Amino acid sequence: QQQSLACGLGSFSAATLLHIDHVFVALDEISNMTDIKKLTKAWIDYQNSQDEELEWASDDFIDLANESPEIAWECVLELIDTETSDEVLAILAEGPLEDLLAEHGSHFIDRIEGMSKDNLVFSRLIKHVWVDGIPAQIQDRIRTIQNNHGGQA
Repeated sequence: QQQSLACGLGSFSAATLLHIDHVFVALDEISNMTDIKKLTKAWIDYQNSQDEELEWASDDFIDLANESPEIAWECVLELIDTETSDEVLAILAEGPLEDLLAEHGSHFIDRIEGMSKDNLVFSRLIKHVWVDGIPAQIQDRIRTIQNNHGGQA
């Protein structure tokens, strides 16, 4: 049974809240770039430091990939504009991006194909995606992208 939380924005289930800057924000309220930038900065900082105080960013990014895919997509785009290290790109690909593809791949695959052609960092990112758990028709298209851009990492 889901627990409801009151946070000044109304009452929401725990699964629909993000914890940005130690303040709960409803998923549907995260539509501005300030919140996306805060979340992506905290996510990068967590990946680089493994500071337990920032672990919320990793959890929240996964929640977005499942529950608010368009916002998760915006976070992915923000991240590839901000962070280009292979280590962080691999974590992004093997975590939130794979979750996004597993749940909403048919919605994003055309964008992913376009980004892979037009953006060098994105094509490096997609090489790290493991296709297990992604629907078969999306797997085939991801493999094609990976093969056209140097194969899976």
